[in-house]
Amino acid sequence: MALTPSIDFLSRLRKIDRHDVKTRDVIIMWAVAREPGMMGQELARKIGFEGRSNVQICLRRLLRMGLVEDRRARLDNRTPNDLYITPKGEAMLADVVPSDG
Repeated sequence: MALTPSIDFLSRLRKIDRHDVKTRDVIIMWAVAREPGMMGQELARKIGFEGRSNVQICLRRLLRMGLVEDRRARLDNRTPNDLYITPKGEAMLADVVPSDG
């Protein structure tokens, strides 16, 4: 049985909630998956956040959850700046984001 667009949307919001992330986390993960290796400041600009502090808070949570990883060479800088989605993050996105087709 095909779901109506409204029911599908609400179902996806519920899935996001079950993964214990926020919709803005999903937006951040989707952007990182689309352009791996970007810096936090660039990410904030691309998704329309005024400053990177809101993005940094989300990124720290996603890093702790193992959904995103930071592959920078120098880890003494506290600002994530070489961001990649993890296989766990890819699986979560596949569950909550509609396919392109």
